[in-house]
Amino acid sequence: MEACCIHHPECKWIIMASRMQRDKAFQIKTYNPIHTCKEWHHENRTITSSIIARRYLKKIGSNRDWKVAEFRDRVSVELRAQVTLSQAKRAKMKGIALIDGDIKDQYKMMWDYCNEIDRTNSGSTVYMKFTDNEIPNEPWRISKNIYFWHDGNNNIFPVAYAIVEKENKDTWAWFLNHLAADLNIHETGWTFTSDKQKGLIKAFNEVLPHVNHRFCVRHLHNNFKRARFGGISLKEVLWVAAKATTMRKFNDCMTDILKLDPDAASWLTDKDPSEWSMSHFSSDAKCDTLLNNLWEVFNSMILDASDKPIVTLLEKLRYLIMARMLANRKKAEK
Repeated sequence: MEACCIHHPECKWIIMASRMQRDKAFQIKTYNPIHTCKEWHHENRTITSSIIARRYLKKIGSNRDWKVAEFRDRVSVELRAQVTLSQAKRAKMKGIALIDGDIKDQYKMMWDYCNEIDRTNSGSTVYMKFTDNEIPNEPWRISKNIYFWHDGNNNIFPVAYAIVEKENKDTWAWFLNHLAADLNIHETGWTFTSDKQKGLIKAFNEVLPHVNHRFCVRHLHNNFKRARFGGISLKEVLWVAAKATTMRKFNDCMTDILKLDPDAASWLTDKDPSEWSMSHFSSDAKCDTLLNNLWEVFNSMILDASDKPIVTLLEKLRYLIMARMLANRKKAEK
């Protein structure tokens, strides 16, 4: 059996095989893999998106941000075939699905996954809720009671996280209800710092109306600028007011803002200083943090997990948190 390049009679690409003498198997006797012609066959129906996905599985896994056009060009050259953008896109999606697992298949595993987490993590709680139509295998809300708080070294200690279908007042209320039950939050003395995420304040007013609030001053200043109160002078005085540790210093700053722009002072007057200035912070919370940098660091740490199928996502979060706890424990032992 012999095969040669059909595009040019002088092309040196060739492969020859013959049957073995003692059995019916074939053995390749001659093979020259190099094409000396410049033409190659563009249309090859045997090269499907599934074949491309399996062949480039490792490369896709190590380069998830690979642009589809660049991926298509690479595959077309290496396989000597015409690969369309849609075919390359499907191939990349299939490759990622092979690496991370199929989305639908992972949702079918959720009851078993939650039961296993509950079995192997004594003292923890796992909550899972279907969407309102309660159709199995549809996206649902999942919460694991491992919540966030500050430790004595100004670090974060992961205490709770949740995967929700969308961020709104209902999902925040669902999360806060479980939070209040597990941490026994039924009295005053609790302080929450946030960026006023979508629906969060309404959820707090409904579930935990008695807690104190603090808001990130960076986000406060961004809103300040969006209200058309920009400029270096206003920014500097705003931050001095936020960092003020006495009522007198705070009032002096507000007077300076009033002199610079009465409308800006009026805008800030509507914002309770107990939520953004150290001078008015409650002594219940032994923390004077003005920014949410700790949360931003955590968000950047879990960024790679955010677009994964549900079980892969949860396992990545679990591993990251477990590794962090172990590292901190080893530091403490030293």
